Amino acid sequence: MLDNLEDPALLQEWLPRLGGVRTLITARLEEWPADLGVTVHRVGLLPRGESLALLRGLAPRLRAAPDAELDPLAAKLGDLPLALDLAGRYLADEETLTPAAYLAELAGQNLLAHESLRDWTEHNPTRHATSLVETYLASWRRLAAEPRGGELAGCLFRACGYCAPNVAVPLEVLAQAAPGAPAERAVRRGLRALYRWVLYRLGLLAETEAGPLAHPVLAEFARFQDGEAAESALRRLAAALADMAYEANETGLPARAAPLRAHLGTAAAAVERAGLADAGRLWNALGYHLRMVAEFVGARAAFERALAILERFLPANHPNIALVRENLESLG
Repeated sequence: MLDNLEDPALLQEWLPRLGGVRTLITARLEEWPADLGVTVHRVGLLPRGESLALLRGLAPRLRAAPDAELDPLAAKLGDLPLALDLAGRYLADEETLTPAAYLAELAGQNLLAHESLRDWTEHNPTRHATSLVETYLASWRRLAAEPRGGELAGCLFRACGYCAPNVAVPLEVLAQAAPGAPAERAVRRGLRALYRWVLYRLGLLAETEAGPLAHPVLAEFARFQDGEAAESALRRLAAALADMAYEANETGLPARAAPLRAHLGTAAAAVERAGLADAGRLWNALGYHLRMVAEFVGARAAFERALAILERFLPANHPNIALVRENLESLG
């Protein structure tokens, strides 16, 4: 058994010494040269029942806890084995911390900034890095050094972090959110680099026909890499989404904005937390779409948030404020 092997050249070196013995290799790498004869069996996320069992096994005091108490924590961690392992050991050590209180701590900051997910445990029989950040940084550094689209791939990845997890991000969104308005060909090249170093090495980024789809914890890592500079991925994404949603809504066809719907809400919340004015445009665009599909309760909530934000940034007689008020009044 070759554990945590990531370099195909190293396997090539070992193969003659193994003498045809069946060999089990554990690795994050999913793409292997065909001449090595490697058969890849992908290990995915844990089924929810196994996630809860892992938490209970690591923190025995949780054995009597009902599923409803542990389920939100497993969902927050996306059923990711390493994250669950670290969380379970943390709850075992912090004997007075309830799962609900721990979940509240995780929700109050970027998930990966919490001490429980940054080398909390000292027990590590496989000697792997137990910090989620360090685990992801290994692929991130390789991506940044990739000469064929690596820099653009990093920008696309950070933009994905502010979109809804487990929902495909349309290519057009990423193209408009990328710095310098790159051509579609360049965006696709960046995505290929992104898939090469993130999808095939972490397995937490799915490649779909509609666009990339990120695991919730991987999205947290993408946001963790974004800065607060004026040209951050969040600012670019907010402007791109707001413009695209406005154009889609103007067609009067709900299907045009449907691929943006989940991303509008997720991005709007992040933009609002960052104190940026585009949050108002995003909430208004989401409300407009929800009104078109007759989800009036959600539309009202979105319009109210848009109005409150715009009133903080714009003068009272600004036409955008008047527009949102009209949208609210249209709901009766």
